[in-house]
Amino acid sequence: MSSLCKTAEILKARVRAELRVYADAIAVLQNHSIAALAALDDPRESFQKAHELAEHARLAYLASRRKLNEHIASHGCD
Repeated sequence: MSSLCKTAEILKARVRAELRVYADAIAVLQNHSIAALAALDDPRESFQKAHELAEHARLAYLASRRKLNEHIASHGCD
């Protein structure tokens, strides 16, 4: 197999960026969860928003990973 082509390099960078965003979203979600437990309060709206953002980040990461994998499979680059 050949080395990564320019497109694969770009897609791989995109996967890394999406993964960082996803990790950040998880950290925010955890902070909202911990705060809610500590206060025995249910800031449902802020938690729900954090959850939605984390889910959006997860889906974006999965889509970028799928796109990279499809590119690699179709072009034979690794």
